[in-house]
This record gives sequence, C-alpha cells and structure tokens, in this order.
Amino acid sequence: MRTQIVPRSIVAKRALEFAKPISMLLAELTSQYQLNATEQKRCCKTLKAIRVGHKQLARYFREHFGYKCCDEESRGRYLDWLEDEYQTICAMDIEPDSDD
Repeated sequence: MRTQIVPRSIVAKRALEFAKPISMLLAELTSQYQLNATEQKRCCKTLKAIRVGHKQLARYFREHFGYKCCDEESRGRYLDWLEDEYQTICAMDIEPDSDD
C-alpha cells in the first residue's frame, strides 16, 4: 500500500541534512514514502535545487561580508547589513504585481 506523496516541506527539511549525500536522502525518502520513478526524479530535482540555492546564498554572504566578524563592532555591522538585505527581500515580496 502506498503512503501519501512526500510534501515539499519535508524534502526541503531533509535537503538541509548536509552530512548525507542526495542519493542517501533520496533512498530514505523513497523507502519511507514508496516513491515511483517520476516522484523520485521530482524529489531529486528539488533536493539539488535546494542545495544549489544554499550554496549560492552562502557565497553571496561571503562576497558581501566575508569572514570579517572578529569583534563586536564587525558583528554589529554584519547584522545591520543582514537586516537590510532581509528587509529588501521582504519589500520585494510584499509589492503587488501589476498586470496593467
């Protein structure tokens, strides 16, 4: 008997288990949710996309701030920068798309 299709939120959470390769995560999800070949491909694609996105985000942070948080002042500047970036992203998400 098949279980329910694996939710993307579960796939996303599992993708952040960096100690395990994608093939192992996919095998675990396949056995737990009894995925067919099409569902396995979808899960694998989603796992890869999340991992690539995480790498890009880490590179973006390093590019804009690097590893310069040695003291309280630099940590404060980093947190201020991070908050500004977050608010920029939130503002982009809130602005309605106009179809006009």
